[in-house]
Amino acid sequence: MSGRATFARLVLALCGPVLIVSALSLSSPAKDARPPQYAPNVEWINRLVRAKWAEDPENPLKPSEPATDAEFVRRIYLDILGRIPSASEARQYILSRDKDKKVKLVRRLLYEEPYASRYASYWATIWSDLLVGRNPDSRDVNKAALTKWLRDAFASNRPWNEIVYELITATGASSPESLKDGVPFNGAVNFLLAHRGDRATRNVPATSFTTRLFLGVQVQCTQCHDHPFNDRTQKDFWGINAFFQQMTVERVTDVTDTGRRVIRYVILKDRKLYSGDPLFVLYERRNGLVIAAVPRFLDGREIREATEGLNLREELAKWITSDENPYFAPAIVNRMWGHFLGKGIVHPVDDLGKHNPPSNPELLYRLAANFKEAGYDLKQLIEWITLSEPYGLSSRTNRTNEKDDVYFSHYLLKQMSPDQFFESLMVASEAYKSGVSPEEAYRMKQELKRQFTAVFGNDENTEADTFAGTIPQALLMMNGRLIQRAVSLQKGSYLRRLIDRTRRKYRRGAPARIIDELYLSALSRFPSRKERSAALRMVSQYAARGQEDAAYQDIFWALLNSAEFALIH
Repeated sequence: MSGRATFARLVLALCGPVLIVSALSLSSPAKDARPPQYAPNVEWINRLVRAKWAEDPENPLKPSEPATDAEFVRRIYLDILGRIPSASEARQYILSRDKDKKVKLVRRLLYEEPYASRYASYWATIWSDLLVGRNPDSRDVNKAALTKWLRDAFASNRPWNEIVYELITATGASSPESLKDGVPFNGAVNFLLAHRGDRATRNVPATSFTTRLFLGVQVQCTQCHDHPFNDRTQKDFWGINAFFQQMTVERVTDVTDTGRRVIRYVILKDRKLYSGDPLFVLYERRNGLVIAAVPRFLDGREIREATEGLNLREELAKWITSDENPYFAPAIVNRMWGHFLGKGIVHPVDDLGKHNPPSNPELLYRLAANFKEAGYDLKQLIEWITLSEPYGLSSRTNRTNEKDDVYFSHYLLKQMSPDQFFESLMVASEAYKSGVSPEEAYRMKQELKRQFTAVFGNDENTEADTFAGTIPQALLMMNGRLIQRAVSLQKGSYLRRLIDRTRRKYRRGAPARIIDELYLSALSRFPSRKERSAALRMVSQYAARGQEDAAYQDIFWALLNSAEFALIH
């Protein structure tokens, strides 16, 4: 398309430099789904963060300026819902003069439909990816069933300790297909089904994933030897591993018309223990000595004897989710802080311990204590974080904080995940209004996620926490089928409808209004005076050749391929 590369450079010159420079430099009733009546008090967070800024009196950190309304509304939609706001949503927030609009927006996204349902779906996707990977390779796993279970849990705002307890202790069938046979179905079993391993690995993946995701403790390195740099030992690893020894799996299969045997569903359950049954697993030390490990908590307590009715997974889940567990609450508040602020108070977010102290211990443990007092309410935690001063800062740095990446004196840039990129592109181009069916959208999203995994080489169960743009990434975005469809001028497309509607409504000034709408759609902000003038000159040049619509197409294409669109800032 003529002029596209030229205008791409123009847009990057106008709206990309600041961003690019910064980038380098136990079942219970569901909780009340209604928002609290009063605005939350987050001054305790602000006070603890400010104390770190002023810790060095000779070189205090001066925080960045507050984020603009446009920056904040885009950021909060991406972080809570996994998508950018629509043009109308962005405009409404930016133009509002309500002094409480920030609090009202956060609560609208968390509690009001259709946003609350989108929140549940987005966080179910995040956690299903963490729990079983983007593309689990085990035939035993029904990821869709796990995602549905998680979506229901987040929609009803179930306390985090209950969610984790059930994931660790779940029994039942992996797929609703089991209901045809009268077998109870439980989507939560798919977490441990994904990590049972084989006879050789003996629940090794289940051990490492359980401690890393729910306690922020990495024990996988101690499977074969004591850790060389911290106090974790083989005894820790195999002590946790021993809690999974009761698990058994039954596969229910069928034969297709072609004679191929397929798995209909998998049943996860625990074999019954009797008094006097042995309670140990065997592991080998590096010197060849074989050791017996009994179920052992990370605090050193052990279960040495089997009793009638003992359920080891339930014992492990009780300890993990206990109020007294020093890791459980800090692990999730640290992970949530990392999601919203770009970096955990402990970094990496899943490596808590004496060897890796938090950058602000008072903040981490106060957050954890208040989270427990609030009944492990994830929405309350999200309110605290998103309404705090550090979350509301600009990503643009100043002389004092340009090198700070641990004390949150400015907002840290984050790269969009494949899910965020896809959903944002769908919103920006109003794809669902242009005839894209949910089934087609799902196929397109899966294709994009496979492309991101292949191009960027991301581990299946880890999240990118820094921006590392590459040439393959740029080519994927610029030439991808999704981008080309998003900027189509065909009948029924977003651009076609926008151009025609604006021309009918405004005889004069239509080009400026179209340009404003394109910026709002792609970047959630109005163009600057300089950007608008440059875009209008381009439209005029194209119009002189009878190609005015192509100008809007090239402008939209360039905006969608800018650093400003690809980053959360």
